[in-house]
Amino acid sequence: MNRINPRSFAPLALLFAVCLLGGCAQGWGLRHAPPPVVTPTPTPTPEPPPPPPDPVRLLIDFYSFTRAMPAAELTKRAGEFANGVQTPETMLKQAILLSQTRNPPDLARAISLADNTARTDNPLRGAAQMLSQQWNDRRRLEDQLDKQTAATKEAQRRADQIKTQLDALKNIEKDMAGDKASAPARKE
Repeated sequence: MNRINPRSFAPLALLFAVCLLGGCAQGWGLRHAPPPVVTPTPTPTPEPPPPPPDPVRLLIDFYSFTRAMPAAELTKRAGEFANGVQTPETMLKQAILLSQTRNPPDLARAISLADNTARTDNPLRGAAQMLSQQWNDRRRLEDQLDKQTAATKEAQRRADQIKTQLDALKNIEKDMAGDKASAPARKE
């Protein structure tokens, strides 16, 4: 039988070893390669809801809006608020409307509404206290102005009365001077 020469297998073994090593080299590179970089796509963050409107800012806007209203419209709207649900906000809006009518009883009612709102625990408490103080000061100044106006009218009336009396005395004096000039001189 044929005997196989081990030397004839040498080139074949060498080729086989090279192929195995080449395959191992490729496998080595694939197994230890860094993982592919995956960049996360940013998820859109939802917009935060707008903050709730500031009740004091809304009250200031309402005050500015009502400044140009005629007195009849102010009274009508104040009545609408009075007939509605009495919350701190509606009470202060009614008070603002009443304070701008320039009617002393309405101002007293506005102060009462602001005081009632200031006594409750609500976000408008500070604004209610400030408005109440401001309107009390205004009422005090209006009372003082009324007293000064009455005193000025009284002083003017007295000045007119004194002027009338002075004019009457001047007329009497003129009449007396006219009588002396027209009277005949006496002989003694």
